[in-house]
Amino acid sequence: MKRAIVLAFSTCAVIAGVSGAQADWSVGGGFENFRWKESTNPQVKESGLRWVLDLTWAQSREPGFSAGYQGKFYVGNVDYTGAFIGSNIPVSSETHYRGLSNEVQSIYRMPQNAVDFVLAGGWDHWSRDLSAFQTETWNVLYARLGANVNSGARHGPIGSAGIKYPVYVRENAHLTDVGFQQNPRLRPRGDFSFYATAGYRVSPAWEVMAYYDSYRFKQSNTVAVTTATTTATVWQPKSKQDVIGMKLQHNF
Repeated sequence: MKRAIVLAFSTCAVIAGVSGAQADWSVGGGFENFRWKESTNPQVKESGLRWVLDLTWAQSREPGFSAGYQGKFYVGNVDYTGAFIGSNIPVSSETHYRGLSNEVQSIYRMPQNAVDFVLAGGWDHWSRDLSAFQTETWNVLYARLGANVNSGARHGPIGSAGIKYPVYVRENAHLTDVGFQQNPRLRPRGDFSFYATAGYRVSPAWEVMAYYDSYRFKQSNTVAVTTATTTATVWQPKSKQDVIGMKLQHNF
């Protein structure tokens, strides 16, 4: 996680170096209702609130091609029901999430800023602490394609919608922490999902935004791991993540 934070600050420094006087910065904060489900028996489910801070940079609000960046930090404790690795006994507990995402955007703005077309690529890194001795670390490289509406308006409704795809996914299940002698990485396959936002710009400096975001992961590869006495097969089941959030944003 420390490495992720260092990389995020490095990315911000590079962007700050290339941004000119016309560039725009925004800072937002809020909360999101997080849901996670895995196709297991018993089914693994998580739900709860996470707190969010984000930083956005836009190179230009003028029509034509431009670049953008968004960084996001999130943290929270959510309710967990399911079973831990190596056991089918139902368990109810709490999962602690903390994560950081960095996204670089290529934007084409139409005249009058009516519609922006966005092609973006990002890196999402999170830790999922299921107990004092069981942790998962995820790294997801994703691409998204969509459109923004009225992004250049000084006030009034704004929004966006599009599709998202995890291009590269690696999960470190920290299997040695739960008694196994090996810790191979799991590679869940990505699948398409959707995102959308709807908000209102109260003034050029302030806006309120509701958003929906998601991931879809197919089942990972299976790996064989051993303890001193047994051999087991481990994999990440088919999983899906859905997030509905609200934030208040200040534009500089």
